Amino acid sequence: MVWQAELDELRQREALAREMGGADKVKRQHDGGRLTVRERVQALVDPGSFHETGAIAGKARYDAANRLEEFTPPTASSAAPPSMAGRWW
Repeated sequence: MVWQAELDELRQREALAREMGGADKVKRQHDGGRLTVRERVQALVDPGSFHETGAIAGKARYDAANRLEEFTPPTASSAAPPSMAGRWW
């Protein structure tokens, strides 16, 4: 597939964004008695009704071979309206 490398990079960006800045950042939230933003959203909305967009639009750094080396997700992204208790918002 001609676009496979680009699709793979997008999936890698998504995976890095889901890491929320790394285990140390997530631990800091939990140590402070807080949930991460994704954990808070998951607790509020109905399962499967939340779809985040924009998470792959952060800042990327590439190596000399133009491979994704590091990715910093945006501080905010948008989402399609989720449902809560069966009602769409």
